[in-house]
Amino acid sequence: MNFFTSTLTSGSINISTANGVSQLTVAPRTGSSCTIRGNMTFQGNQSIAIPIAAGETFVISAASPSSPIDGFTITWVSGGIDIMMGF
Repeated sequence: MNFFTSTLTSGSINISTANGVSQLTVAPRTGSSCTIRGNMTFQGNQSIAIPIAAGETFVISAASPSSPIDGFTITWVSGGIDIMMGF
């Protein structure tokens, strides 16, 4: 497995199947925050942005490398957001 690590300080990152991301960790630094959002509608409900603040960590893994994470957006709100992706 290969890894990409970065600190998001503005903008957003969109993750789709074409990126091949199998594992994702999002961890805002002290005094920082971001939102995470899916792109799917479920039982008539649209996905909404969920805030992630300093001290919270979001981790998700794909069921298998042949089915990577899809339809996911990380949006910067403030500070530095540490991101690690596994491929």
